[in-house]
Amino acid sequence: MAYHFWQNYKAAPWAWVPTIQGWEPLCSSARSGMPSRMAACYGTESAFRVGIGTLCRRASVDMIHQVVRAVNEILPGVPLHLWGVKLGLLQSPLALPECVASVDSAAWNGLFRTGREEWKTSGLPQRRWIFDVALPRYQAKVEQALSVPKQTILIWSREASPYSPTASYVDNEARESIPQQRGEA
Repeated sequence: MAYHFWQNYKAAPWAWVPTIQGWEPLCSSARSGMPSRMAACYGTESAFRVGIGTLCRRASVDMIHQVVRAVNEILPGVPLHLWGVKLGLLQSPLALPECVASVDSAAWNGLFRTGREEWKTSGLPQRRWIFDVALPRYQAKVEQALSVPKQTILIWSREASPYSPTASYVDNEARESIPQQRGEA
């Protein structure tokens, strides 16, 4: 259905974001070829990107990084959008891979956890509280998270997790060429 819709409306003036959804990082929708065909159709100067869904339920920043890397291997050069990420991902000391073009979150409205009670006791209409209180508060948190320097992983092994205590940030060939990382300066 989605492919049929795209075939008939691919010239429409909006950004297409086909979304890979599921708990398996190497899911069949990424391998189907449709995202790659769509990316080739729009080129690198468009707002086109492929979304990765179901991230709001993923508890770990590490898992999100693993999924992004896995999808990037299947769709190299295709910009990615991360649906429903938590603020913790932006606050992480590890930078998002360059293939991530955008992220979003429903948490900006402040109505999760204690925010709903805070709104109710504020005396403001919900919409006014969301835009005048919750949004500026969330925006400040995002700006703070993005202003902190991040560590990038230049070389990484597929098996290693950047947050694992046994993480290997370089593969074996690269390790041989960087002796100071093993304390052999």
